[in-house]
Amino acid sequence: MELIKKKSFLNISEKRDKFLYCVIVTVIIGLIAHAYQFFHSSFSHDSLNALYSDMTEIKWKLALGRFVVPLIMKIRGQIALPWLIGIVSLFLIAASLYLILETLQIDSKAMIILVSIFMVTNRTIYSMTATFIYELDYDMLALFFASLAAYILMKKDKPGRYLLAFLSGVLSLGLYQSYIEVAFAIVIIASLKNLLEGSKYSQVLKRGITAIVSFVLSIVAYYLIYKLSCKLFNVQIESRTDAFSGEHTSIIVSLKVMLYKLIHDVVKPGTIYELPIVGIADILLIAIGVALCLIMIFKLGKGKTGEKVVSLLLLAALPLSLNLICLTIKSGSEHDLMTYSFNFLYIFALVMIYMFNREKNIKSINIVAVALCAIIGFNNVVVSNTFYLKKDMEKTATVSLMTRVVDDLEERDDYSVGVTPVMFIGVPEVFSIYEGFDLAPELPIGLNFRSSFYQSSRLDIYNSYKKFFTYYLNYPINYSEKNLTSDERVKAMPTYPNKGYIQNIDGVLVVKFE
Repeated sequence: MELIKKKSFLNISEKRDKFLYCVIVTVIIGLIAHAYQFFHSSFSHDSLNALYSDMTEIKWKLALGRFVVPLIMKIRGQIALPWLIGIVSLFLIAASLYLILETLQIDSKAMIILVSIFMVTNRTIYSMTATFIYELDYDMLALFFASLAAYILMKKDKPGRYLLAFLSGVLSLGLYQSYIEVAFAIVIIASLKNLLEGSKYSQVLKRGITAIVSFVLSIVAYYLIYKLSCKLFNVQIESRTDAFSGEHTSIIVSLKVMLYKLIHDVVKPGTIYELPIVGIADILLIAIGVALCLIMIFKLGKGKTGEKVVSLLLLAALPLSLNLICLTIKSGSEHDLMTYSFNFLYIFALVMIYMFNREKNIKSINIVAVALCAIIGFNNVVVSNTFYLKKDMEKTATVSLMTRVVDDLEERDDYSVGVTPVMFIGVPEVFSIYEGFDLAPELPIGLNFRSSFYQSSRLDIYNSYKKFFTYYLNYPINYSEKNLTSDERVKAMPTYPNKGYIQNIDGVLVVKFE
């Protein structure tokens, strides 16, 4: 692993070079991993509804506590533009990468590449890009503000830093709540690094506690603004996001869920291979990082008891800090889009390897670390592109199927285009026949649904079909708002593609899927 001396990147031009290197590396890796989806517009359950974000979508964001999103939406436009969103997101990741490495005081080009792999190619990013790309730039902006808050608190001593860090924390939470975990992770890793480099535990604790207090104040302010914005716009708060609703599980149960989710996602990453090599690489990389950290802690020497104790406490606190959101939501509400912080286990390991080899420079450890990162990164790239291809095939199949349904409707004598009310029961299944795609042991959220129209309620299905016919088929359809799902005549109907899957029920043409 290439190590650059600390004297590098000290002046403005050199800092600019470092930032440029972060951008170049991130964009290259990002395009290799995600360009397919950036260039191919596909849709899913939520992204179909958010193709154009109207007032309904804006109010939904407010209900979820993402009150900053409507403001950003007005700036970037209310139409989801995959290529533009993708490129902007990569630049935001690059900026976050730069801030994180500046906070950690790491100038190594090799480290920029390796850390970028985990920040750009991971389960959260490809789940988001494949399924909710319309929100990718919002979430990466949340990542940026979380990184900025940690950077300000750990690196700057100028007046006003507390206010700037506080505001950055609020903005991050108002875009996507779970990215505040990134700020906590950066502070913990930076504090641990400072202790291992000889800083006094009292100094580290002072700065660390200050940072945590700032984040807590940001959380309190965020919650107050959240409640106020919902009240002003007459929006009902979504219970899943309300930490004080009394509907989430106990702290003890939440702690168990926190650790289980963390271990489960790290040990069993999404992979198209039926080989355990990727999970083994995950475990080995993190294990090496923990082992080297412990070695460095116990080598701090005599008279460093306080430093050793605080270091061990920080090491123990790291995995918990990566999944704090579990304490504030109902059990079962956490999903892949909320676990970006898990990648900081890998970043922690790389930082420990970097620090250890500044003194020892054991080439074998560097080679192993690079090899493990290559295995994990390559797998993430393959998985990403596999899922993007799957989504593209799914869209094509869905358009083809629904075109046939339209043809069947128009063949009926009792159907008039745009006039006769139509109601869809259920959703079509279009991708279960794709041979080979079942090799993925666990598909991320949004990719394991039966079709692009899958939703949890009749209203959601209605909105999905309405947007699909409007934007993808450009076909006028009078979608009935009647609820005929419980009608015995509808229950007795055959399903698509069987004869009779379209029937006239009380003047409404019912189209029945599974």
